[in-house]
Amino acid sequence: MRIEWVPTRAWGAASGDMAVTVGDWTRTWLDGSRTLTGNYVTVWRKTKDGWKGLVDIGEVDEAPRPPAPPAPPAPPAAP
Repeated sequence: MRIEWVPTRAWGAASGDMAVTVGDWTRTWLDGSRTLTGNYVTVWRKTKDGWKGLVDIGEVDEAPRPPAPPAPPAPPAAP
């Protein structure tokens, strides 16, 4: 499985030790049989070892719905 994250917005605290990123993600099965997409929010904290994710929340986009079946034909008009 391959997962890609693409940040679309980011904010940082004035203190320089906290940040938030939001964006889109794509998960693709290696055989190409399935792909899921969604969006995420990650809260980051800067430590002596670098940036660490504190909270990572993701949501799957709604699966596309199949088209509605065609409407039945109208009954013939009365004579």
